[in-house]
Order: sequence, then structure tokens, then C-alpha cells
Amino acid sequence: MVDDNKTASLEILASINEALSKDQESQENLRAMFTNKPASLREQKEGQEMRVSHVTKSDGVMVDISTRRPISKELGETILKSVDERMLTEANPLMREMGFRYVNNTIIRESIE
Repeated sequence: MVDDNKTASLEILASINEALSKDQESQENLRAMFTNKPASLREQKEGQEMRVSHVTKSDGVMVDISTRRPISKELGETILKSVDERMLTEANPLMREMGFRYVNNTIIRESIE
């Protein structure tokens, strides 16, 4: 009986995740939430990525540390994309608390409990 319940739960989870992975609007909403929250984690990861790229923020603008000039749009996008990816792939307490995980560029449920 326990094995039957576990099998049924896994089948339901697989069905939920299949539907969730195909729902682009839900994926976009979840991605927007989990790449920005918690805000303190995002700020920490953004700071780390900027340091690796020798970039800092001055009056809200990303600037090269050595030249103090604004960085290129491309470098800024690369940094922010890396932060987004890290928010989804590294320990994100909100994702864990809500029972989600990021697999193969898709946000899915960890469990149905």
C-alpha cells in the first residue's frame, strides 16, 4: 500500500511538472520571482559577479573599476544573465521553501507535499 501511494504521488508529480514545464506564462512568472527574490541574495550575487568582472556600481550605473567609465551594454547584460542563472541554480531559500527546483532551464516542483 505504501509503495502504491508513493508510485501514485510520483505519477502526479510527473504530471504536474509536465504541465508546468509547458506553461510558458507560469515559467516566466516563476523565473521573474525566483531571479529577484530574496532581494538580499540577488544583491549579494550581483556584487560577486560584478567583482569578478572588475565592475562596481556608481549612482546605479555599472562602471569599470579601473576606468570609472560605464561598462558596455553587452557586459552589463552578461553580468545580469549570470546573476539570474545563479539565482535559479544555486541555493535559493525561497525556491526551496516553496518546493521548486530548476532543471534543464525549467522550474518544476520538487514534491507535491
